[in-house]
Amino acid sequence: MLCDVIALPRGPGRPSDEDRPIGSPRPFAVVQQYGQEEDARVAAWGMAFDDHSEVTSVEGTLRISTTSPERAARRFDRKPHVSARLVWLVLAGTATFAP
Repeated sequence: MLCDVIALPRGPGRPSDEDRPIGSPRPFAVVQQYGQEEDARVAAWGMAFDDHSEVTSVEGTLRISTTSPERAARRFDRKPHVSARLVWLVLAGTATFAP
């Protein structure tokens, strides 16, 4: 499962990820990629809690409760032409990448 991090711009009154209380949910998106990076779309938005994840399709026609965000993203795979990616949403300046 491919996973990306997108940094959202900081704004007044928006707490950073460091300020998020332990156990609070983390927002993510499920992005469907068509072909070999030909096109992509956000297929669903979700919240990851400590013990489960809640996901809703952008159309509002599908709601999923799963044990993990990765499991939810797999539900949006349409092999062989459409693959799903999990994208974590964080505030700008808080994403860290390993070398």
